[in-house]
Amino acid sequence: MPERVVSALVACRESIGEPPTAKKYQRWRMELSSEDRHRMPSLTAIVPIAYPTWNDAREAAGVGVAETLNISHGPTPKWTIEECSDLLREWLDGGGSGTIAAFTEWIDGQRSGGRDVPSASTIRLRSRMPWSGIVATAKDGSL
Repeated sequence: MPERVVSALVACRESIGEPPTAKKYQRWRMELSSEDRHRMPSLTAIVPIAYPTWNDAREAAGVGVAETLNISHGPTPKWTIEECSDLLREWLDGGGSGTIAAFTEWIDGQRSGGRDVPSASTIRLRSRMPWSGIVATAKDGSL
């Protein structure tokens, strides 16, 4: 999937002549013929499936960053990458299968027991990687 995303973002940038925002990518994709559109990943397939953020997808494709204001998006994150990594290793060491669905189920169980833990989405955002990369790096202790 990442190769398709990179190709699509490069094609979009070449077509519109500037780094694509998510909105511009979506508009560009919808203007394609039906056949071409089905070859391009949807916005929801890009974020969060292939990449955790739109900026991560653009960075991977090397298409540049759109001219936008750099504004703070709220307070400092509640969970550090180290806390996320420790939790993920705990789950894996306890027999976690590595799938996001199984992790989410485990997290739900932890929360129902009163434990305050980050979600899979939070871990993806903090690590800035797709889930498969998160699990691979957590297994070798480098997340």
